Amino acid sequence: MQRAGLSDMDVAAIARAIHVTAVVNRIGGAAMANTVLLPLMRRKGAPAETRLALLEAVEGRFVWQARIATVLAALSGLYMI
Repeated sequence: MQRAGLSDMDVAAIARAIHVTAVVNRIGGAAMANTVLLPLMRRKGAPAETRLALLEAVEGRFVWQARIATVLAALSGLYMI
């Protein structure tokens, strides 16, 4: 008799997909900040207030993605242990 719902293999594959997606999101965001955003902030000519406002705007949008990605990576990683 076959059980209804997802098999153990399906759940493991979903956990792995969530884990990889969360880690890629987190690392990709950090890479974007270090390779694009910070050099942009260091450009000369823009006032400090403008640079700070841009940094806060980008960080404000990414911070929740980063937090959720960190939690998802941790939970899915613990599940796979």
